[in-house]
Amino acid sequence: MAALAWALDLLQLPRYAAICQSQATREILSAYETGTAHGKAAFRRAAADSGIMPPDLPDFQWGPAMGWQEASAWSSTAEFLEVAVVAGDLVPGGEAGRPASRNSCGLTSAPRSRTCSDRRWPR
Repeated sequence: MAALAWALDLLQLPRYAAICQSQATREILSAYETGTAHGKAAFRRAAADSGIMPPDLPDFQWGPAMGWQEASAWSSTAEFLEVAVVAGDLVPGGEAGRPASRNSCGLTSAPRSRTCSDRRWPR
C-alpha cells in the first residue's frame, strides 16, 4: 500500500494517498485475510462510513441489481457526494449526512447551478 500511496502523492492526490494508508484500509485488508465474506463486509462498512455511498430515500431505494440507467445514476450520485465531502459541503455521519451548509450545489437541485457544474475534482 505504501507504493500506491506514494504514487498517489506524486499525482497530487493526497486524499487518496491517505485513504491507502488509513486504519480503515488496514482493517479491510486484514478482514480479507480471514476470508472474502469478511473482507467484503469490512469494505461495505467503510464505504458506508465514507459518506459517498448514495443513500436510500424515503420514497426511493437503490436496488441490489441495477440496469445501466440506475447504475449510471448511482455512480453519478456517488461522484457528486465525493465532491461534496471533499469540498466540506457534506459531513459524513453528521446529522444523518445532511449538508454542512446550503449552497448553490444543493444535493437535490436540478438542474445543477453553474457554480456546481464548474467544480473540478479535488487534488
